[in-house]
Amino acid sequence: MHQARHPVDLRVEDALRLVAAQHALLGARGGGAAARSLCQAVREVVGADGATFVLREGDRVYYAEEDAIAPLWKGRRFPVECCISGWAVLHARTAIVEDIFVDPRIPVEAYRPTFVRSLAMAPVGGDAPRGALGAYWRTRHRATDRELWLLEQLAGAAAELLRDPPPPAPTEDGSATRMLAVVAHDLRQPLSTIRAGAALLLEEDASAEITDLARRIARGAAEAGKLVEQILEYVGLEGGGLPLRLEDVDVTALCRSVGADLGPDVRVDGTQVMARCDPGRMRQVVGNLVRNAVEHGGATEPVTVRVGRDAEACWIAVHNRGPAIPPDLQPTMFLPFRRHASGRKGGSVGLGLYIVDRLVRAH
Repeated sequence: MHQARHPVDLRVEDALRLVAAQHALLGARGGGAAARSLCQAVREVVGADGATFVLREGDRVYYAEEDAIAPLWKGRRFPVECCISGWAVLHARTAIVEDIFVDPRIPVEAYRPTFVRSLAMAPVGGDAPRGALGAYWRTRHRATDRELWLLEQLAGAAAELLRDPPPPAPTEDGSATRMLAVVAHDLRQPLSTIRAGAALLLEEDASAEITDLARRIARGAAEAGKLVEQILEYVGLEGGGLPLRLEDVDVTALCRSVGADLGPDVRVDGTQVMARCDPGRMRQVVGNLVRNAVEHGGATEPVTVRVGRDAEACWIAVHNRGPAIPPDLQPTMFLPFRRHASGRKGGSVGLGLYIVDRLVRAH
C-alpha cells in the first residue's frame, strides 16, 4: 500500500475531522448506514468531489455505496481484473490516477459518462483486502500525501467495520468519547508550543514576510485551539461533567458584550432582562448562535439579537438575513458533528450548535 505517513501539510483540523468521522462510523446502524457514513466522510475529510465504497465478491467487485456530485456506479458489479478498485484489491496497494484518460488501468468507456477526471483508490483490509475505498475529483488532480494519508486512515476504519460490526449506539461503551478526549488533550501541548513560537517570532525584528507568516501561524493555532476546546466541551457534556454556576445576570447586557466582541455588524435590541443563569455558559450559547448567524447571513446585513421575557422564562432570538434554513437540515442541525454548507472553509467540526442545545437544556 502507498504509505503517506505523517505528511508535512497535515493540519490539526484534519485530525479532528478524522476522529469525528470515525465517531460517526461507530454510531452507524447496519452495513448500509455505515457505508453511507464512510463515503460522506471521504468527501468531508479528504475534500473530494465523490467517494465510493467497493466490496470484493469472489472474482467481481460490487460498488456498494457512493456519495458524489453526480451518479457513479452504485449497485453495479464488474470483473475484479477490469477496474481500478479491483487493481487496488488485487495488489493491496493504493492506486493514484492523475488522469483517467492516460492511465492504462482505467476502463475509459466506463468513466466517460461520469464527472471523474482523477482518483485515488485505497484497499480495505491489509494484505488480503476485502474491498476498496475511492475518492474522485472532477478536475485533473494528483492526490497529495495528506489526502492519501487521510483516505488510507478511513480505509482502515472501513476494515474495522468489516471485521467487527458497529455497536448499536455510539456512546454505550464510551469508547468513541474516550478517543476524542485523548486526541483533544494530546493536541493541547503542541498547539501551546506553536502559539509560543509564533509569539516569539512576532517579537523579533524580522522581515515583513516572516512577520506575516508568524501572524498566520498564530491565527491558525488559535483556530485549532478553539476546535480542541469544542471537542473537550463535547466530551464533558457527554459525561455530564459541566456543572452550572448560577447567578442573577443581566442577559441583555451580556448579549451586548458578546456582540461587541464579535464586531460592529451585530445589533442587540431589548431593555434590561434579568435571569438566573451561568454567565460564562450563556456567553458560549450567545456567541455560538451569533457566529453561526454571521457566517450564514447576508454579506451586508447586520445580525440582530433580541432579548425579552414572558411569564415563565427569558428568551433570546438571533436573526440574520441570509437564506432560510432548509427544512431537511432542521431536524439534525443541533446534533453533534454536523457541518452544513457555508462560505467558510474549515474552522469547525460541527459541535457549536450541539453545545448550545445541551447548555440551554441544562439551564
